[in-house]
Amino acid sequence: VTPKPVLIFVPGGWHTPGTFAPTTSLLSKAGYITIGVSLPTIGSELRNEPPRQGWNHDVAEIRRVLLEYIDQGRYVALIVHSYGGTAGSEACRDLSKIRRESQGLKSSVIKLVYMSAILLDIGHYIWEAKGGKPFDANRTIMKGDPCYATDTVPWFHNERSPRQQENIPK
Repeated sequence: VTPKPVLIFVPGGWHTPGTFAPTTSLLSKAGYITIGVSLPTIGSELRNEPPRQGWNHDVAEIRRVLLEYIDQGRYVALIVHSYGGTAGSEACRDLSKIRRESQGLKSSVIKLVYMSAILLDIGHYIWEAKGGKPFDANRTIMKGDPCYATDTVPWFHNERSPRQQENIPK
């Protein structure tokens, strides 16, 4: 019997791994190992930390989590949302089943699932996709490189019940 793959979830901008809790709790009950990646560039203001340097730190953290399980001989499915799609795609570089098997290695990333994720051509950036402009100026604040959302609940979670909205970082 082949063991189930480890499911690694990467949130989008202004989100934490807790965003996936309704889904990951069901998957855990079905016998899957589910892991949420906390992106270093997301939520530093909530942790009283200085903002991290950027996208490369997010890529490195996702890759660290992927390799933690791949190095244990596990197959991994990476599920990415929104901004997590850009960093997650890069983090998977050279970890595909075909690439790893060609190196005599068995464990790998066997699935890459994009959920409303940003998928860019190689060498391009999110700001380019937006014409060099930040996201909705009424909902974001630029402070140097970091981009802060003014209130994520009405922007991202307006279809959730008030009870479901209680645990969402504001």
